Amino acid sequence: MEFKVKKEVLRSGLTLVTVPMKTESVGAILLVRVGSRDETKEINGLSHFVEHMVFKGTEKWPTTQEVNKVIDSVGGVFNAFTSQEYTGFWVKVAKQHLNLALEFLYQIIFKLKLPLAELERERGVILEEIKMRHDEPMTLVGDEFVSQVYSVTQLGQEVIGPAENIGRLEREDFLKHLNKWYQPANMVLAIAGPASAKATAAEVEKIFTGKGEGISFRQRPEKLEFKQDKPQIQAIEKKIEQAHFCLGTRTFERTNINRYVLAVLNTILGGNTSSRLWNEIREKRGLFGNAGRVCGG
Repeated sequence: MEFKVKKEVLRSGLTLVTVPMKTESVGAILLVRVGSRDETKEINGLSHFVEHMVFKGTEKWPTTQEVNKVIDSVGGVFNAFTSQEYTGFWVKVAKQHLNLALEFLYQIIFKLKLPLAELERERGVILEEIKMRHDEPMTLVGDEFVSQVYSVTQLGQEVIGPAENIGRLEREDFLKHLNKWYQPANMVLAIAGPASAKATAAEVEKIFTGKGEGISFRQRPEKLEFKQDKPQIQAIEKKIEQAHFCLGTRTFERTNINRYVLAVLNTILGGNTSSRLWNEIREKRGLFGNAGRVCGG
């Protein structure tokens, strides 16, 4: 199947990517170029906290319950995520509800209310999420491995942030973050489904018009350099019945063409049930192991 991908920049500065497909459903994802690598030590965790707060009421749907019912009521699904380098918000609905999906994304991003009561409630949710991650050794060892690899830079910060930061972030911090990063010129909206690229662009223009008109900047991440001349080892002691560990090595940047070769090597070593690590650890020794992944910075 050939996809005729079209990319264009709208008047608002928003980058629109359309992928026409012969399907009965349509998916839309709005990516904002901000993540934990863009945070200072004092506000580390804010990008993830904002991701939670966008669903806590908008101008059109003032309460959390009303926001949640918008997509649920038409049998769709939605969610969000935060990484080191971007924050994403996605919706999947039947093709006839594309306009509703676009209005939903517009409202939660540009018309959110940030009610104080919900902020305090969600603060508690994230603090419990931090505890949960620390109680899951398999998750914790992966997070700590990434933090160690990038420890000398802001990429080494945890996406979720430390509990002390979450406990003191105020509404004003959220407003500053939104004003700086949540601008159309700093976003990419990708839509895959049966609508034509022209019709989709016209609908996006109609819904997003007037927001950020004339804003032409795009926040660029700071270029980081890494140097390692000896092995790095980190040991975390926990009173559990298993030992979990990660072993990895530095390679090259994500954009390097050899990343495809590395992905194949990763599969051979530990990427599927025929890999060398799987056969040695799972089949021969009867132990539990998981495959590695190729990361880039």
